[in-house]
Amino acid sequence: MTAHLPRLEQTSLAKRAYDELKDAVLSGRLAPGRPLAEVELGQALGISRTPVREALARLRSDGLVVAVPGGGNVVHKPSESEDRELFLVREALEQLAVKEWAANPNTSGLPELKRLIDEQRKAQRAGSAEQFLDADERFHIAISRQAGLTQTADILVSLRERMRLAGLGAIAQSERQSRVLDEHIAILGALEARDPVRAVSALRSHLEATRLALEAQRRSGGGPANTSAPTSHDE
Repeated sequence: MTAHLPRLEQTSLAKRAYDELKDAVLSGRLAPGRPLAEVELGQALGISRTPVREALARLRSDGLVVAVPGGGNVVHKPSESEDRELFLVREALEQLAVKEWAANPNTSGLPELKRLIDEQRKAQRAGSAEQFLDADERFHIAISRQAGLTQTADILVSLRERMRLAGLGAIAQSERQSRVLDEHIAILGALEARDPVRAVSALRSHLEATRLALEAQRRSGGGPANTSAPTSHDE
């Protein structure tokens, strides 16, 4: 008699290709605007074109990849209007978060926020824009969660991928990272002082500076430096 054993699921090549390509896009290894040739990606990953094609279809559904006229795909490069909408949404949600955090005398979580700023300092010293941005995102989302705005935090998490596409360009230069640290410290100081007005002001200044940095980066035509294809040891 066959033993009652749980079924084991084997991750498909398409799922593995999707995970690897998505990570490459969000980390900047595949930069916005970069063409994505199925054959080249398949060779880099050590797999056939079919799972790569399926993975690219999922990434198009996510909004991270777009099809180009005549065939082919490229990494999505957000337009100015998309970036503007992103920052409007972020500002509305995050102003609410810092205001609620500072106005509630029972809100806690300052040690976590300080730790995330320390993580950003370490990432800057290590020259890792990806790790810097990861800590940046967690800093902002943590404020919403600590303020008890779980739905707001969930919405910010859902925007994370689009935020990452814009954020990589905005913090490409080390001097901008130094300013981000100063701006986060200003937000932290306002929260610690339980000053909602100051907290909102510090947040708005931070997001405006980030938006202007992104615009400057866009005008210069710059972007993440590493545009190599993803690699895999799996056959």
